[in-house]
Amino acid sequence: RLFEPVTSDVPALLLSGQFDPITPPRYAVEIEPNLSRSHHVIIQGGAHGVSGLGCIPEVIESFIDDPASQDLDLACTDDIHIAPFFLSPSGAFGGTDD
Repeated sequence: RLFEPVTSDVPALLLSGQFDPITPPRYAVEIEPNLSRSHHVIIQGGAHGVSGLGCIPEVIESFIDDPASQDLDLACTDDIHIAPFFLSPSGAFGGTDD
């Protein structure tokens, strides 16, 4: 049973960053059917460690306050905007070669 997926009806909040290379969203998608009371939130543009972004701390708090609720307000996650990735010291989109 060591390598079998967990099966549970305990409420679970699954947080994923769209571009997380360590624990990609597909991991949560694969386990979701076994977690009958789970909420999976994917932060668009996010990487690893999305729990401190935007309204996610409030979503976590709301979940902890009432884990049995099936009505988490996740609309605020649409307002999370990830800073662009820096490709050079000149900024997110690099410098110009003029």
